[in-house]
Amino acid sequence: RPSNSFMTYRKAVKPLLLEQFPYLNNKDLSVVIGQMWGQEEKHIKDHFAKLAEEAKKRHKELYPHYKFQPAK
Repeated sequence: RPSNSFMTYRKAVKPLLLEQFPYLNNKDLSVVIGQMWGQEEKHIKDHFAKLAEEAKKRHKELYPHYKFQPAK
């Protein structure tokens, strides 16, 4: 399943934060990254939305019959 724009952003930012704050666990990282995302400017969010859309297109090409089916 392709990542949305926030998850794409999180994947890009997480290693940078871990370099600065190696003691943060995943929960705390998610809180910090979520706050950062909320404060990002529109052009940054648009950039990651574009990356997510490109990933979605690639995923559709690789798996044309894929349909997300969450476990119940």
